[in-house]
Amino acid sequence: MVWPNYHISGMKIRLFNDAIKRRRNTYKECQYLSDWQVHSAHLAAGAISSLAFGFEKGPVYLPMPTGFGKTTGAIWGIVEFVKEYPDKKICFLTPYQDSVEKVYEQLIEYLGKEVVGYYHSNGLMDKSSELRKQVLVITHSFVEYNHGKLDDRDLFVVDEALYATGEAQLKFEHFSKIRSWSMRNGVMVDEFHKLFDIALDLDRELRNTDKNYIAVPNDLDFRWAKRISNDLKYALSCI
Repeated sequence: MVWPNYHISGMKIRLFNDAIKRRRNTYKECQYLSDWQVHSAHLAAGAISSLAFGFEKGPVYLPMPTGFGKTTGAIWGIVEFVKEYPDKKICFLTPYQDSVEKVYEQLIEYLGKEVVGYYHSNGLMDKSSELRKQVLVITHSFVEYNHGKLDDRDLFVVDEALYATGEAQLKFEHFSKIRSWSMRNGVMVDEFHKLFDIALDLDRELRNTDKNYIAVPNDLDFRWAKRISNDLKYALSCI
């Protein structure tokens, strides 16, 4: 990870240090974290608060490397969400059963077993009673086999979201078809042009190598992708 070469003013440094100090005074996990990890966790917690308060229109993605404190920050954000919104429900999803139990153990230290529930297929807990609790910690796979069980949740926090996407089985022709559809219907034409252009560039690069796949570069401007993700449903309702 290469951090940008920002010219940080004295005020920004003080705000940075103040945020770290507040977190260290509140959460015992900070004793095991560096200042950068505390700050990264602070950003993750802040993203949850921004969604809860309506400052952000979801979803919000936090592409931080492993070990930067995303999960710890999510726990802080959930704790603060519960204190601020005692009548709203939140769900934390993670790929692994042992992660479910670890996050659950950390959350009950702050919120108690009456507030936090958890479930996975190898556990002995009662699913119905756990689902009634304000905070629910589950695996990604729960969603596939329990349709409708999470409809009462106001906010979702998805840890390791990359592993929750499944296999798309997209072919290059699909990108061409969606671009044609957008042009015919006048729906996000510019955005789907950009999507097609990226798919075309990657397809060309892939055919000129012996690789099985090529990752999308992470230094591109993806504001168009956020517009598709956030606003497509609204755009379709206007057709």
